[in-house]
Amino acid sequence: MSNTIKKITAIITAFIIAAAVLVLIPPVNASAASIIDYSVSYSGKYVKLRFIPQNSSDTIYYTADNTKPTKSSAVYKMQLAAAEKTTVRALEYSKGGKLVASIRITITPRTQKPVITESVKDGRIMLTLRSATAGAAIYYTTDGSTPKKSSSKYSGAIEYKRGMNIKARAYASGFKASAISSYYLASDEYGALTGDKGGDDTVFADEGAPQALKDVVALVNKERESRGLTPLIMDPALDKAAAQRAEEVSGHFAHNRPDGSSNFTVLDEMNINYGYAGENIAGGQTSAAAVMNSWMNSTGHRTNILSKDYYKIGVGHYISGGMDYWVQVFTD
Repeated sequence: MSNTIKKITAIITAFIIAAAVLVLIPPVNASAASIIDYSVSYSGKYVKLRFIPQNSSDTIYYTADNTKPTKSSAVYKMQLAAAEKTTVRALEYSKGGKLVASIRITITPRTQKPVITESVKDGRIMLTLRSATAGAAIYYTTDGSTPKKSSSKYSGAIEYKRGMNIKARAYASGFKASAISSYYLASDEYGALTGDKGGDDTVFADEGAPQALKDVVALVNKERESRGLTPLIMDPALDKAAAQRAEEVSGHFAHNRPDGSSNFTVLDEMNINYGYAGENIAGGQTSAAAVMNSWMNSTGHRTNILSKDYYKIGVGHYISGGMDYWVQVFTD
């Protein structure tokens, strides 16, 4: 069983509808039967526009300067490419000379995707970010979340630390936001580059925890790292809370405690501060690998294990009547 809570006073959710990729303006000729079908793609500094005629025998005439097209305008033969914001107008005629469709469409190139360059000196990994679009500003995150203009603004080389998941996006006036660039190193890759092989203390703050519990944490972080997520730290206070819950679960297999209160009251009793918290429980598995296999094959448990909201973990294991009980507690 899995359980999750957000401990916040108020949640305000804002839905912002992003500007459409294309700006459609009413057809050039109101009498036309429909809008010319099209597709848009991006390649480097170019935005590419492809028209799709209703019939292969139709002819499409177009302009790329927002002037009204005529049968004397350029004939569309291959996709159009633009390196700046461009308004294209087009008319489609059937083989018999009937106007069957028209369009006016504004296409805008993307800011070019940031290039992330890595350099290593004296055991430190430094990252530089650059977009080929003149005047572009780059924003980045270090936790794998989507970068926005409210994220950290790139101003100089970034030192990459173990567990970071860098994502960057560039913005420039007159262009759409770029595609997202990413940089992530698994723990062994980080160690190979820096010479810092790490140790249990990088993940296991609870050095005295039993090996079975450390094995659970190692398997959790293996799953997270394979998906580019930050590894969780094994916290002694959470281990204590999880141990308490494992003993309670052995006699009352539920997310509420034996007295009927919420499972998360154990965190309050132990003066553990948290904004987000989650709990996974299980019974019957006799090893760390077995219980992790069970949790990863259950949607709710897997969601807790792979959540971006958590940075700490505690694990509890209790045997009663010859049966193993396991608890994971997660917090931010």
